[in-house]
Amino acid sequence: MSQAVLHGHYFLFFGFAGGVEFGLREAHCVVQGFFYTLYVVLAQLFDVHEEAAKNPDYTLSLDRVKKWEKDHGQIPAGAFVAMRTDWSKRWPDAAKIENKDANGIAHYPGWTLPALKYLYEERKITASGHETTDTDPGLATTKEDYSLETYILSTNHYQIELLTNLDQVPEAGAIVVVSFPKPQGGSGFPARVFAIIP
Repeated sequence: MSQAVLHGHYFLFFGFAGGVEFGLREAHCVVQGFFYTLYVVLAQLFDVHEEAAKNPDYTLSLDRVKKWEKDHGQIPAGAFVAMRTDWSKRWPDAAKIENKDANGIAHYPGWTLPALKYLYEERKITASGHETTDTDPGLATTKEDYSLETYILSTNHYQIELLTNLDQVPEAGAIVVVSFPKPQGGSGFPARVFAIIP
């Protein structure tokens, strides 16, 4: 059994009160006025780093999610899903992460609304994560379009951005531990995330 530390930053819709399904654990504690949450959930990984290397504007489609399920089985309710693009390997160079062209348009991968709706509404996942700074692809955020992030947060779920070391996690079979403080009235905070790999 091994472990991969996946560091990240989470964004949470204030008022989140979701539970973890699939018989896994959720724990809370209060430390000096901060409310801490710990989730232990199954991890499912969409490995699209080769696609993102060829096309920095790559977006994860519903078809790609269904192909994953054909290869690995149905995503269980309560799971944490992450998208591996290897974008974290550009850190700490902010210019490489934003990947802007001569016209100031950012080019980095993201999700699509059909894929997210399928995962959250039909498969009932707990949360999602990625290596980029945003759920929405760079082409959208350049136009101040954060509709995908807004969708997730408005459904009372959380997401984790700026994940690292996803290249050490298998596409299926890992368990992820997610912990973060929830400052009163806060919308996001750094998270401690690691995967347990059987």
